Amino acid sequence: MTFAQTINDGLLHALDWLFGWVLLLPRDLGLLAVAALTSVFLVGVRRWTTDQQWLTRARADQRVLKKLQREAKQRRDRQALTRHRTLNKQIGLMKLTTEGKPLLWAIIPVAVLAFWCYARLPFIPPVLHEHVEVRLNHPASATGQLVHLMPSENISTDSWIKPLRIEPTNERVSVVTWKVLPAQTGSFDLVMASPRGRFTHTLFVGSSGSEASIEHATSEGMIQTELSLKPRRLFGFVPGIPALGLPAWLVGYLVLTVALIPVTRKVFGLQ
Repeated sequence: MTFAQTINDGLLHALDWLFGWVLLLPRDLGLLAVAALTSVFLVGVRRWTTDQQWLTRARADQRVLKKLQREAKQRRDRQALTRHRTLNKQIGLMKLTTEGKPLLWAIIPVAVLAFWCYARLPFIPPVLHEHVEVRLNHPASATGQLVHLMPSENISTDSWIKPLRIEPTNERVSVVTWKVLPAQTGSFDLVMASPRGRFTHTLFVGSSGSEASIEHATSEGMIQTELSLKPRRLFGFVPGIPALGLPAWLVGYLVLTVALIPVTRKVFGLQ
């Protein structure tokens, strides 16, 4: 394990003490809880970093200016209309500057929360007695060599030893797969031994935390292990946006957060 990975794992375990309770909630409630935490935090930072009295006056002034603009249009008074629009834009720019302060203060805490979410929320946790496909990828030169999935009392499978086969969709890669059946909940190390080394991929059953794919560094290049995990989707169907690099869980989280922020601001009486 590299130093960076050690730091990464240590930070994740520390954050589990703060946010681990989210993983005990049903799928959609977990996303809702994280979105609610984000919205409350952002609104709290807003209260601390902005002049709410000035924002209240600015909003009232803009309402008056919009009314004056409508009246100027009816009178066809172009000079008054231009004056009101200019003043409205100036207030808008001042508000925009004010809006930037909460975002600056929130960047690091929100980034830390996002780091934890990316590790813990992307996939639906496998449940007891549900088959999980385990996959080990090698270069095509390893085709035919035997790979051992180390026996464990925590899982069962059809065969612990299998040969590497050419990937049908990519002739440069050889693969071996197992369908494992967890015998109990918890976290288990799936250890795969091949001529190029031993590779460990931790499977979490009944709780979040499993990584779908792990790259393992060897003297002959990178070896990849994978788990077939179901992506977490809001309401079971909200999709991701691959073109923007947004997985399904993140789209759901953003939708909920954007929807909750105005509600939270209203509850706390903030502009």
